Amino acid sequence: MSAEVISQPPSSRRFTRRVFVAGMLAVAGCLLFVMMIPSLLLAIIHGPGIFFSAETFRSISPDGRYEIRVYRRVNFPAFDILGPSGTITTDIRKTGALGAFNAIEFQIHEISELLKPELQWSSTQVVIDKIDYHNEFSFVFRFQEP
Repeated sequence: MSAEVISQPPSSRRFTRRVFVAGMLAVAGCLLFVMMIPSLLLAIIHGPGIFFSAETFRSISPDGRYEIRVYRRVNFPAFDILGPSGTITTDIRKTGALGAFNAIEFQIHEISELLKPELQWSSTQVVIDKIDYHNEFSFVFRFQEP
């Protein structure tokens, strides 16, 4: 008695391969959708503009020559609905000028930790302190234009 090996016809193997690939694509699509749910909810609740820079603070120097602007932007994709991470951009410019002559950009763990910064103006610099809840970021802008 010999055992016979029964093999599938080529069309059946091809069908099995196609079903496997279609199943893997469906699983990948579902995972991608689940990962995008926080971003979609933020866009629905706050509008799609939450993922673009928005000015949150502006201050003019005591002599009126310079101004500080603080912008915030939620990072995309957002992995948390209540406290998404974000990017904070702070720049200094001459009052009324279109472009900044000095800027700094940094990441913040939760966009809700952004506070109104404390500014200490002098004739040559401005010290920006307490811009976030944990006081991790503090920096100095000097008034030396290019």
